[in-house]
Amino acid sequence: MNRLIFHIDVNSAYLSWSAVEKLKQGSIVDLRNIPAIIGGDIKSRHGVVLAKSIPAKAYGITGEPVSQALAKCPDLVSEPPDHRLYSRYSHEMMGLLSSFCPCLEQVSVDECYMDFTTRQGRYPSPETAATIIKDKVIAMPRLKRCKKEPSLITCFSSFSTLTITTLITKAKPIAYKID
Repeated sequence: MNRLIFHIDVNSAYLSWSAVEKLKQGSIVDLRNIPAIIGGDIKSRHGVVLAKSIPAKAYGITGEPVSQALAKCPDLVSEPPDHRLYSRYSHEMMGLLSSFCPCLEQVSVDECYMDFTTRQGRYPSPETAATIIKDKVIAMPRLKRCKKEPSLITCFSSFSTLTITTLITKAKPIAYKID
C-alpha cells in the first residue's frame, strides 16, 4: 500500500472565518472578496497584518505593519482578530477531520497533516477522499449557516510532507491537489 498524506489548510483562516461570521450576521460585504486584513488598527496605524484576502495580496500586502499595508492600499478594510472565534472554528474542524482519520497531526489553528494510508481503501481515489473532506468541512454547522458558500479549504495529498509543502507554495488556493 502506498503512503498517503493529506495536508488540510484553511485559506487565510482568520480572515475567512471572520468573513463567514460577518456574512452570517447579515453583512453584504464578503471580506474575502475585497482588499481586507485581520489585525492591527487602521485608525491608529498600529499593529501588524495577521491575515489578508486574496485581493489584498494583489497589492503586495504581507505580514507587515498596518502602516505599510495602508501605504500599498489606502482603501484597505481591517477587522480586529477574534481568537475565541478562531479557537471554536479550529476545535470543530479538527474534531471533524479526526473522524475521517485519527492519525492527525495539528500544526496550527487551521492546519493539519493526516496520514490517510490505512484509510485510502475506503475511497475510490485520493481526489474523491479530498473532495469529501473538503465538502464536509464546508458543511460544518458554523459554516453551513453562511448564505454564501465559503470556498476556504485546501486539501493536498502526496506520499510525503515535503512534497506537499512544495505543492502548497505553488498551487494555493485550490480545492485539492493530488501529486
